Amino acid sequence: MEGVTFVRAVRKFHPQLPVLLLIEKHDQDLIWQASDAGAYDVLVKPIDEGLFQLAVHRALEASRLRGQVKREEERLLGAVRRVMRDLEVFYGAHGLQSHFEAFMNSVEAEGTG
Repeated sequence: MEGVTFVRAVRKFHPQLPVLLLIEKHDQDLIWQASDAGAYDVLVKPIDEGLFQLAVHRALEASRLRGQVKREEERLLGAVRRVMRDLEVFYGAHGLQSHFEAFMNSVEAEGTG
């Protein structure tokens, strides 16, 4: 498995992982295809060790930050759900939480569509 096929396979089974692709020679079309397939970065041989370390560091940092954002998003959504539940209880706003969940489902559907 090589190139773009490799990138697609990794992204399919591990979408949260950044993929660095190392190619033999500069090929702009292949670079575009790899980027479209979800490669975080495409490096061309021969590659300087410092540049390689920088690319790995950037990919790991981007992955760490995406994880942090995901955790904060989940924390915020949990807080909003608790507020919705409390509003239903305190103000008799029955159905508020279910409307919020329906809204969130439509947002998620738009994001995947």
